[in-house]
Amino acid sequence: FLSAKDLFKIVRKENILAAIKDFENGIEHEFGPSTQYDLIHQEKPYPPKAILGIACKYVEGGRLLKPEEFSGGEESTCFRTLRREGFTIEPKKEGRDNSIPSILKRILELQNNYSTSTSSQEMIERDNLVKIELVEKLKLNTSSLIDNLGFKIEASTRAGLWAHIPWVRISDPEHSPNAQQGYYLVLLFSLDGKRLYLSLNQGTTYTKGNSFIRKDLNEIEFNKKKALDALTKEGFNFEHKDSVSTIDLKDSNGTRKLSPTGSSYSNGHIHGNVYQRDNLPTEKEFISDIKRLFFAQKNIY
Repeated sequence: FLSAKDLFKIVRKENILAAIKDFENGIEHEFGPSTQYDLIHQEKPYPPKAILGIACKYVEGGRLLKPEEFSGGEESTCFRTLRREGFTIEPKKEGRDNSIPSILKRILELQNNYSTSTSSQEMIERDNLVKIELVEKLKLNTSSLIDNLGFKIEASTRAGLWAHIPWVRISDPEHSPNAQQGYYLVLLFSLDGKRLYLSLNQGTTYTKGNSFIRKDLNEIEFNKKKALDALTKEGFNFEHKDSVSTIDLKDSNGTRKLSPTGSSYSNGHIHGNVYQRDNLPTEKEFISDIKRLFFAQKNIY
């Protein structure tokens, strides 16, 4: 097969644009987050090495490259190739805190600026933080669990219009291939930006044509009881300083009405934690909480 160097000679702008779209849609790849540089496209940062590695699968005779096949950096062939095709690569902004708590807090702050405008800079920033930066940080910190057990991390910030409640989902593709099916662990950001929930949740809708139909509440409650019974049988400890049995994603100020889709997440909640925007856990604590509920999810099946 062609080497990375040979593929870089024939990769083109349209291939790189397709790779950016794949990256936003959560394509499986082995690249970690960028550490020093960002590829900038439509004012959003992307990891340059990952984007070019994905782009190479679109050329004739190409494939999705592995990280060890080529290097990044200012003088690299990788960066020269991206710039040759018209893309901008910039050093990461100095002094920026890109820890998980900082990312979570910024997403919650942006919830106060919710807009349906596709050009809203606040919503574009939220989209980047949720789907790229937070997902990559979570993958990096949970890689041993995700890789060994085959679970998947994905995110969503819109379904046509910008969603009231952006989410990041950790799931077993075998049992929960999408957010409408099975049980999964999900991060949910309240509409008023005051609360973050780490929720063991379930599919509460199904598709009919182009529409999402809410499942019967009796079915949802039955599935919730089934999950709680399984956790109890496995000896799961429900006691935690941040534990909640119900979640409230509404705007506590009453100025904005939560969408039906947003409300359905509350119906599907089984067990989880709540964190206040001004009292978020440390990165270590948050990852520990994810792992705790990750294994709880695994034990339901």
